[in-house]
Amino acid sequence: LGSRWVIVNRHESPLLNLLGVKYLLSHNAEPVSDWDAQYFKYPEEKYKLVFQYERSQIYENRQVLPRAFFVHDFRVLGGEQILKTLMGGDFFPQKTLLLEEQPEREPEAKQGLEQITVNEEVYFQNKVLIKTDSFSDGFLILTDNFYPGWQAFIDGEQTKIYRADYTF
Repeated sequence: LGSRWVIVNRHESPLLNLLGVKYLLSHNAEPVSDWDAQYFKYPEEKYKLVFQYERSQIYENRQVLPRAFFVHDFRVLGGEQILKTLMGGDFFPQKTLLLEEQPEREPEAKQGLEQITVNEEVYFQNKVLIKTDSFSDGFLILTDNFYPGWQAFIDGEQTKIYRADYTF
C-alpha cells in the first residue's frame, strides 16, 4: 500500500501514455551485454533504453502524453463502456475524449491544421493555471484525477468541468 510501483503486463497499452507513465523499470534476467535493450518486449518506436545496471533497465516512454493537452473529438459513453473502450486496443486518448454526459456545447469541426499551445504556468496544491492558444474550440484535458469541487474559468468566466476518460 502506498507504493508508486506497479507491474505492467501490457506495455503496448495507450493507457500508459494517458496516465503519464514516462519511465518503466525492467528486470532483464540474463543480459547479454552492459547495454542489452529488450526491443522484442519494449518496441523501439515506443520505448528507449536510457539506463542499465546489471539486470536492471529503465526505458523511457516516447509516446507519453503531456499532463495537459487539447482534443477536438469526443464520444459519450456509460461508465462501464468507457472502461472497456480504454482497455481496448483501438483507443487513442490524444485524439478522442470519452465523456459520461453530452457537453452543453459541442466544438465546431476544426478547420485544417492548427497550432495548439498548452502552457502550464502555475501548478500549486489548490490552483492550476493553463494558457491555451487555438483557432477552434475543443476540450482541454488535465490528467489530474477529477474532483467534484473544482472550478474552471475561460477568459474569466466560469465553465463546466466534465469528467473525462473515466477519471480525469
